[in-house]
Amino acid sequence: MRRTDVSALLLFVLLGGLAAIGASGSTTHLRVDTAAGYLPQVPFLVRVEALNSQGVPDRALWNADVTLSVDRPDITLSTNVVFLRNGRGSALVMIDGSGDFSLTVQSRTILAVRPIHDRSGETVTMVGGVLPGSDTTWSGVILVTNDVTVPVAHTLTIQSNTLILLEGVASGTVANDLLIRGNVQSLGTEAHPVTFTCAQPDLRWGQIRHTNAQP
Repeated sequence: MRRTDVSALLLFVLLGGLAAIGASGSTTHLRVDTAAGYLPQVPFLVRVEALNSQGVPDRALWNADVTLSVDRPDITLSTNVVFLRNGRGSALVMIDGSGDFSLTVQSRTILAVRPIHDRSGETVTMVGGVLPGSDTTWSGVILVTNDVTVPVAHTLTIQSNTLILLEGVASGTVANDLLIRGNVQSLGTEAHPVTFTCAQPDLRWGQIRHTNAQP
């Protein structure tokens, strides 16, 4: 095979490998899973799934992409593409700007729209150490400033739509953890999930560690 033939074949593979949803006709709609609200410059997870007419994930869709856009010119996203493998993909997005907006996920004529609320005006509750008493309820925006321990016989209830930020570290192996020895009830829903993320985009947090935790 001549060199030009090899180059042409490689170009064909590269261009043909990335498909648009709807090209095969099996994907009929998109499902978008995100938190209902955001904080500017805090990592925001966007998960996208391609579904067929029966509402079943389109696993035959191996390599595709969808675009992200917003309905306000003063809001910008750190990326506007989510790549899908087997019909599913995700991206951590940084949001610059403020205010409520609508997030649109689209490929060709198939799209999904999700309203996103700005949580900048909400009170931030700071927590750390061993939780006192027999029960604790988290809701709204929670900032974990150091290790949190849920002790034996204690129940931590996390309400839907709770955003839990953990202060991170730049290096090393020690960071803020959630240490579970009691019971945790996370009450997130598809529309209003519970979200754990680092408070600083360029740092990392520790882990959720269950040590003889109660069922």
